[in-house]
Amino acid sequence: MVGLRTCYKTLHPRNWLMILFVMVLFPMTRSQKRRCKTATGSAAGRSSGREDITGENMTIQNIKLLEEVNPVFTTAQACLLVMAEAGDADAEKLVSKLGFDRGIASVERDALTEIEKFQRMKKIPGFTTMIEARFTASTGLIRSSRIGTAVDLPCGYTPRGLQFSQSGTAYYGLDLPAVIGAMDPACRELYRGETPPHYHAVDATNYDSLRSALNGAKGELFITTEGLLMYLTQSELEEVFYNISGLLEEYGGHWVTTDNMIVTAQEKVAHALCPEGTMPPMPANAPKPENIFFDPGQAETFVKNMGFTLKKTAVYDYLPERLNTLGRYPEEVQKRAREALREMYFWIMQPDRASVKKHIDSNNRFEITSRKAGHTQFLSLRGRLDTLTAPDLLALYREENEKGSSDRVDIDMKNLEYISSAGLRVLLIMVKDRPEQGSVTLRGLNSTVKAVIMDSGFDGLVRTV
Repeated sequence: MVGLRTCYKTLHPRNWLMILFVMVLFPMTRSQKRRCKTATGSAAGRSSGREDITGENMTIQNIKLLEEVNPVFTTAQACLLVMAEAGDADAEKLVSKLGFDRGIASVERDALTEIEKFQRMKKIPGFTTMIEARFTASTGLIRSSRIGTAVDLPCGYTPRGLQFSQSGTAYYGLDLPAVIGAMDPACRELYRGETPPHYHAVDATNYDSLRSALNGAKGELFITTEGLLMYLTQSELEEVFYNISGLLEEYGGHWVTTDNMIVTAQEKVAHALCPEGTMPPMPANAPKPENIFFDPGQAETFVKNMGFTLKKTAVYDYLPERLNTLGRYPEEVQKRAREALREMYFWIMQPDRASVKKHIDSNNRFEITSRKAGHTQFLSLRGRLDTLTAPDLLALYREENEKGSSDRVDIDMKNLEYISSAGLRVLLIMVKDRPEQGSVTLRGLNSTVKAVIMDSGFDGLVRTV
């Protein structure tokens, strides 16, 4: 489990490598607006509708809320920029359509623009080569499988949806609301095939959102996960495994990732590109993922225990003849860098039909009630506090604070089924707003929620009763 400690580490500037490869979690389109009931006012409460933060309502203010609870997702822009610079025509079109060529991110930042961040990332040896290699090899693997429906979880700003739609392959891109809010209209304008790409907002730990996103999908699924698993706590990782198992049990197909191979492969490519003695110093003490999938000694056993069979195939076998990002290097250096990728593998997983499946609850409703008494704000939560719903809690909390700040926050969680890292970040914001220790109280935690709070170290910041 990582929890709160992961929130801090993910944001730390020394976490140079993992930040580079994030293309993170999951959003919602206009056709998938989530339901959220809130009540504010007296002790009895009164119903009050709130603005949906997806689709046509994707305002700058709403995107900022999404970024606060999911602070790393915007680096997915770097992956698109790499592919555009490598000469991918569809990537170039997307860069222009999304406005990334103008050096403006989806939200104005106090610090660097995404273009400025990208220019810094490019200076890291092998960074652009790893992006191109993983993207092109994954695309080649999907095409070779001849499976009819490709699912990118998460999709980031990849041009893959355009490319597959033009060749008649059904494509589903799943990601955060801010990503989907940009990608869905852009790709609808750009695609020229008979099978338009589908884009939907999801939370990977939320089965109902995944299953709803795939309504209408036909045939077996080829699910790819690039730049996600390193950011999950252990409990979130297990939820993702359970959920993908459920999808593949229904549809059939495969789940493929290289997430646990990226760090080692990046280091080998970097050394291949840098003559001896010229390797630039890398930041020290970069935190590592703390879930078991990234422990080389336990990862394969974990996959088996989660009910999956596993086979591996080399990324090298699916590379194009030339990688454009290596074009400026001598042939000998190019060959050495490509050879380094022989030790990077796709992990190809399928559910073991004999394994015991976890019961999946399809109730995806999230509810908040709020009231203020004296100097205390009382909140009551029902359902799942995850990537999709955490922005609603943050927005309501901010709205109430604008009416008058509270010295204490008291949260009834007896009906809260699940909390993810995104939910923890909202609680952290509440704690930071109140310097006095114990000013945020959590009540009625079930065993699942309590385990996340305890294992994240959050119990030292809040009062639990």
